[in-house]
Amino acid sequence: MERERRLAGMRVATFVAGLALVVSSGCAVSRVGSGSPSPSPSGLSAVSQLRSAASAAGSSSPVSAPAKQLPPTQSPPTSPDPSGWTALFTVSGRLSFGMGGPNPELVGMDAASLFLTGAFTDSAGQRATLVRVDRASMRTVATADPPDLTAVAYGVGALWWATGHPNIEAGCNCTPPPPSRLLLKLDPVNLAVIQRFQLPAAPTLVTVAGGNVWVATANTLMRVDPHDGRVLNTVELGFQPVSVAGSPDGTRIYVLGDTVSDDFVLLDADAATGTTLGRVQGPFATYGPLAGTATGVWVPQTDLARQSTRMQLFTGPELRPSASVDGLVNDAVPYVAGNTLWVIDFGGIGPTMCADPATGAVRASGASVGVSIGTMLSDATTTYLLNDVGVNDTLLRIAVTHSCD
Repeated sequence: MERERRLAGMRVATFVAGLALVVSSGCAVSRVGSGSPSPSPSGLSAVSQLRSAASAAGSSSPVSAPAKQLPPTQSPPTSPDPSGWTALFTVSGRLSFGMGGPNPELVGMDAASLFLTGAFTDSAGQRATLVRVDRASMRTVATADPPDLTAVAYGVGALWWATGHPNIEAGCNCTPPPPSRLLLKLDPVNLAVIQRFQLPAAPTLVTVAGGNVWVATANTLMRVDPHDGRVLNTVELGFQPVSVAGSPDGTRIYVLGDTVSDDFVLLDADAATGTTLGRVQGPFATYGPLAGTATGVWVPQTDLARQSTRMQLFTGPELRPSASVDGLVNDAVPYVAGNTLWVIDFGGIGPTMCADPATGAVRASGASVGVSIGTMLSDATTTYLLNDVGVNDTLLRIAVTHSCD
């Protein structure tokens, strides 16, 4: 039961960010599509009820507050950084999303822009579930409200927007709505939908690796032609995927799933063909995210009985267990940025750690910075971090200190 409660809290945070609320206990579903009116009071009531349930379960997962106005200009970087960050990084730019915050999530970046999902409101008072932030000025430069977000990724010169909602959990006494089978291709400049692909099954996850667009359904992986949406390869998984990620070099796809016995399954496949390279199963529940390195992938593993998490590195095609970071808080998740493994509590309570991505050796530890899953994103030059100060969600551009690099 504790696992179901914690998972419910995590899903609330995820779906509020996409403006799609799924309430398993009452089978209430509220979705907001492009141009739709504001959520009804009953929908907001459902969020409040789930927030209470998550608090009772002891989860530190955040739940989105009502959307706030996006600021038209960059927030002045005058507030001092918490002293607990100085061992980890310095801040070179900020963008505040205001009090209450939209529960933002970093979902992609290119050379000029960052892409975030959340429950935003644009300068005209219209709802926005997707925003583009200029990296140089740290200002919001485009907003959009594509329908029915389940997952989004950037690659091959476009944003890929999966709309296939997962089935409502067991215990619902009604008929779940049919899932969408649409994969949307969005222009990365104006965020407009430029193509709609109807897939054989509902896409619940999406990632891009080595120029290949992969979507996950309830039990399969599909490689999709980015030009016409044709399914080029299909991989039968035999489990329900909960997280997917490409390797840093774009040659592999990692797929994380779970089983009815609370075990996890990790699979890696060739990103060009879908050929399965390795598969491993373990005893601890995990829902990601996955953090790829040059030699393998870091996976969070949560011991629900002890309410603690370890980061486990799996390496090679055989996915051999290698290094680990143990004794972490329940909501700790991994990110890899350059030559640094970051361990962040997405509930914003536990400490932030930087470590060696090959060995897991902790280099430095500092104050909490987490907001939600999707907290950190980086490329070869810059790292971006979502931080929650009180109830103010803020996007930070950071420079890693020598102790962490």
